[in-house]
Amino acid sequence: MRQLLKPAPSIAAGAGPFVVRDSPEDAGGCCVPPRRARLGLFQSPLSVSSPLALGIRAHEYGHLALWRHKLELPFRSIRRLRWDGIHEVWIQGMLDVVVNHFMMARGNRDIAELVLWRQGLCTELPLWIAANFYARAEGLKNASLIRMSLLARRADLTNEDLEVLDEASKRLARWGTKMLPLPRRAFREMLTELQKRFGPDSPTVEHPLAQIGLRIALVETECRETDDGLDPEDYLIRKGASVPSSVGHRDARAGDGYVPWGPMDILAPPLTHRCSNLPGIAQRKMVCGYNGAFRYPNRALLPAADGRAFGRRRTRSAHHGTLLIDCSGSMSDQVTHERLMAVLKRCPTATIGLYAGRPANESGSLLIAARNGMHVAREVIDNWAHAGNVVDGPALQWLSQQKSPRIWVSDGAVTGVNDQTAANLSLDVDILTVKARIRRVRTLSNYLKEEEEQANKEESKEEMWFPDLDML
Repeated sequence: MRQLLKPAPSIAAGAGPFVVRDSPEDAGGCCVPPRRARLGLFQSPLSVSSPLALGIRAHEYGHLALWRHKLELPFRSIRRLRWDGIHEVWIQGMLDVVVNHFMMARGNRDIAELVLWRQGLCTELPLWIAANFYARAEGLKNASLIRMSLLARRADLTNEDLEVLDEASKRLARWGTKMLPLPRRAFREMLTELQKRFGPDSPTVEHPLAQIGLRIALVETECRETDDGLDPEDYLIRKGASVPSSVGHRDARAGDGYVPWGPMDILAPPLTHRCSNLPGIAQRKMVCGYNGAFRYPNRALLPAADGRAFGRRRTRSAHHGTLLIDCSGSMSDQVTHERLMAVLKRCPTATIGLYAGRPANESGSLLIAARNGMHVAREVIDNWAHAGNVVDGPALQWLSQQKSPRIWVSDGAVTGVNDQTAANLSLDVDILTVKARIRRVRTLSNYLKEEEEQANKEESKEEMWFPDLDML
């Protein structure tokens, strides 16, 4: 029987709350401590209890524990290292060595089960990739096999290079084992020396194997000056933390289980029809009660009357929220003109956006169907081409910037380019819905039912009850 551990990142970090997300073993993990009003993020393999999954989970807890004891580098120092030209793989790789030895010195043995790769290492490795993996193997169970495998490939690591790497690994291990604060200046000098000796020449150099160095990561929450997208397992919350900046299009990168969002166009056709002209919307039902104009005297004078002799018109509560409707294949029946008019009868001032991928499933569009009491003509909706999901993330990003309450009508299935799904897409959506307070409703019928129930509750609260004076 599998023994699963319940994640409790708030205990390790000493703060909360966290968005907890499961991920497959080959996707690694990442974590973000909570800051001010920002939620934390904890992603790790939670549905399996293999040695590798336990090792990844323990590693992420180690990052949070170092952060709690103020031993981890602050985010502004990490950002400054990037500004100084240090490649992110060197920063993250050397921090991982400190975290691993910190946890092993505290009695955790699951860390030793971590592996740096499963398969796919090419015969000829770039010098800086091989050197980084060599240093990161320090303390792992299969460290000797990892280093022998690296040296067997053509990486041009000399004996002098190995001595430099061994000394750097031991120094990092000593900082983690003795639970010493990571000295910023010494750490920066070490990284500068390693990158100057082994490469790369630029902090923006990319390589498919470099992504492996970021699979187990403490993720920072600040914006970079040059932000061209996220690494496959580097899920950041940036730009004010209202939405993750990974929600957007960029070229697909090499990495297991990574799928990018498709680019999305926002279509704003002329809103030519007034919602106030919809049939039945101008009619206000008269409601009898205990306040208002004296309209039903028989309900007060007859012996068996209930006393509700006053009448008032039922008012429609103002609704200035935003409704985002998924119109992909599984939700295509939500896009009919009749169903949209039913929504506008209930919420005539709501903003309604329809989104879906285009037939080729390489991009998508978002159609603004209603706003400020106006809506588009039937022909616009009927001629709007749509197919799969593809752009759920960019559409939710648009929703996060609209007026609240924000409702997302969808079955919850999300996909990216070529209508494919991946763990990084689900993570983006989870962060967006939590941070922007987006509520998901499965169908428009459910939404209309909830609105009707809410209206009935508000009506019952407005009615006043007066006791019989003879009973006093």
